Amino acid sequence: MTFWSDLKRVLALGAAEQMVVVQASVLFCLLRVALRFFSFTSILRLLDRCGRARVWRGRASSLTPDRVAQLVEASARRAWTGLSCLVKALTASFLLQRRGMQVEMVIGAVKRGAQLHAHAWVRHDGRILLGATSERYPDLCVFDGQAGEEIT
Repeated sequence: MTFWSDLKRVLALGAAEQMVVVQASVLFCLLRVALRFFSFTSILRLLDRCGRARVWRGRASSLTPDRVAQLVEASARRAWTGLSCLVKALTASFLLQRRGMQVEMVIGAVKRGAQLHAHAWVRHDGRILLGATSERYPDLCVFDGQAGEEIT
């Protein structure tokens, strides 16, 4: 795909969907940098604070949680190479929560040989919205978006 064909696809989307694509793209960039310089807890607190800002209050989304997750995943595939599952999960979790949807960001890990492999995904009503893999990762930490507080 070329830049122009991707742009045409985005412009064919509805306004709410376009907003998700733009916000996801900006968050991808910001979170990639932030994860290099700040602690994970600091980033979660900042996202929580931004999500509760006056500008975002009361905005219910016409988009379903599945559609927001699809748009985040599509944006990640089109615009970025090598985006970590953590960046995608943080982005989707933030965008869904600020649209009034209750989601959990989950980090799981499994040990294979001498290596520890970790993965992050987003759940809504017990169902994985973003970050599903064929491999099973046991839940290590579950975050519900409340100032970066862990719920398990």
